[in-house]
Amino acid sequence: GGGIYAFSCNLKATGCTFKSNSASLYGGGIFNTGSPSKVTNCTFAGNSASSRGGGIYNESYTSTPEFTVASNCTFVDNTAPTGRSLYNDKNRTLLINCIFWGNGSSANQLYDDNAANSYFRTYNCITNLTGDKHEDPVNANPRLGPLKWNGGPTRTFALAADSPAYNMGKDVGVTGYIYVVAEDQRGVSRPQGGKVDIGAYEYRADKKILVVETEGGGGVQRIPGGDAFGASGTQWTYDTDCSVALTANPEAPWYFVDWGQDAVSAGTDPNATVTMSEDKHVAARFAKGWIIVASADAGGSVAPSGTVVVVPGEDQTFGIAPDADFSVADVAVDGVSVGAATTYTFTNVTGDHTIAAAFTASATPTPTPTPTPTPTPTPTPTPTPTPTPTPTPSPHPTPNPNIRIPPVTLTITLMSGGRILAGPLEINDPTERNGILASEALWEQLLSLNQEAVLGGDYGMEVARFFSLFAELWQGEAELTLLLEVTVGDADSGYVVEVFLLVRTFDENGNPAGYVLLPLEEETSSTARRNPASKAWTAHIADGGECDGASARNFALSHIAAVAAVVPGSTPDVVAGGGGCDARGSAGAAFSLLFLAPLLFLVKR
Repeated sequence: GGGIYAFSCNLKATGCTFKSNSASLYGGGIFNTGSPSKVTNCTFAGNSASSRGGGIYNESYTSTPEFTVASNCTFVDNTAPTGRSLYNDKNRTLLINCIFWGNGSSANQLYDDNAANSYFRTYNCITNLTGDKHEDPVNANPRLGPLKWNGGPTRTFALAADSPAYNMGKDVGVTGYIYVVAEDQRGVSRPQGGKVDIGAYEYRADKKILVVETEGGGGVQRIPGGDAFGASGTQWTYDTDCSVALTANPEAPWYFVDWGQDAVSAGTDPNATVTMSEDKHVAARFAKGWIIVASADAGGSVAPSGTVVVVPGEDQTFGIAPDADFSVADVAVDGVSVGAATTYTFTNVTGDHTIAAAFTASATPTPTPTPTPTPTPTPTPTPTPTPTPTPTPSPHPTPNPNIRIPPVTLTITLMSGGRILAGPLEINDPTERNGILASEALWEQLLSLNQEAVLGGDYGMEVARFFSLFAELWQGEAELTLLLEVTVGDADSGYVVEVFLLVRTFDENGNPAGYVLLPLEEETSSTARRNPASKAWTAHIADGGECDGASARNFALSHIAAVAAVVPGSTPDVVAGGGGCDARGSAGAAFSLLFLAPLLFLVKR
């Protein structure tokens, strides 16, 4: 008995799968001797015996009127020199609603060495039948799927929709020693059609079962949720052909690795979709990583923050940013000071760590009173006629504070290639604000709206929103796509509002060098805009700024500022600007923004 040896014990086996068991002599799945047995809703797959009975071996029980009974069982690919599925040795056996397929020739699937105590077969599916004692047999290929998890606690062979075993079994009930139970091996009620199906699996046309398996620490979110099937908490039923969106969510300190089974095509993307055209089994695999706990005192922030899970052997970078009127006082790594750093990278992480940032308020200078000057009498000059000079306007006239700036919303959405670890973090820094408004590229565009009004100070301008964020590229990805959308409120009567998007630039030494203007794509696209009033920029950040084709795991994206300008009159077309990326992963002068496709901009070195 490769699976079970039963000696005079009235064996009852229900809802079991016997797979790849082997016996040196008899009964690859079950060796039953000395008493009747009942085997119900069981699957026998790939079992073997070196002599007799690859699936079941029955021996030496001939008492009447009792039988050894196999009801709604499926036998596939079992092997033995004699009796590949069953071998009867002086035993009375009753077979009801059973499938025999792939177990060799019919003459060798069921073997009886005593015709007086033979098989009695009713409503079974078996090919190439010979002999008597058969009632309503199905002599055809049952059209079975592979052995897999189709719902329930054990694996089964599913019937195809056009299986000849569909609706061909004996009905539920008990008649003497003939019995058919009201559920299949998985727990699906019988019948689902007009009659019971032959075999351990009952076909259901309107519903399919999704089995979700996890390995390691994490869970899987399903949309829609489906209806619970069974008591395991891992199986749900859905309407046939329903599309189910899956998201793998690791629990610290675990991280998502990949999908398996029927979702294997999704690979390492934590988001997968399955279509319930049949019963499906998906597996989400998680592995244990290292934890870095990042914290910040009042006056600033660390990004990413909180509990950060890092893949073993990879790097992890943190950005430290003070609030307005604060500066970095100290950064401690594993309790040891590393100075007033604004970034810190853990390389080749092989253990847990901590990083903590402290900040201090910037000193407010005491104003020096301006002395009152003593007036000096001014002599009356002799007027000399002079030509009237042509006034030279100031390149940066002060905006009119009485012109209202309407509300501006800047939405930053990560479209593909990775995920946002922290942010977008809104920055409130007066020094940075002044640097943005002094950008020559911005002033060139502003003057193109209404040069006379701007030079005359009849305009309003303000940094409406100012963000930075921290992101991660997925493994194997070399490009990150961000959608930048701006929604603008209405200006006062007689004025129009225009919004410009700028990113910080850096010089060849990595020092801040100012800001450049991003070009605005003004064509309408349902894929890039969420409402007709939006203005949209779509940027592809290549390789985290490295631009060398190797994947960068973590990097800080450049500061992104939205500037709103209000001027009299109407707004002309905006001329596209340029930008770039440096070796640190920030937008800078070392690269240019080029049109890749409508509504797409490619950032490359």
